[in-house]
Amino acid sequence: MPQIGQSLTIMPISGGGGNPGIHRECTVGFLRARSAFIEAVLARYLRQQTRAQIEARDLELINKAGDELNEEVEDVLHYQET
Repeated sequence: MPQIGQSLTIMPISGGGGNPGIHRECTVGFLRARSAFIEAVLARYLRQQTRAQIEARDLELINKAGDELNEEVEDVLHYQET
């Protein structure tokens, strides 16, 4: 059975006329490799989406804290002017 990362050779089945087929083992190996690839792509996408949500939340918190600090600095500067 082929493993991910190994090359997969598809050889026609010899025998009675018509179109030669593909060995079942090759098809199953291909489907497993394809499934693993799709799973890896989806997992990467979901990690990226999760990271983007975390970063967006962090940015929102940073901006909120910055706004609060700016207001406090404005109050201090206004107090110093008077």
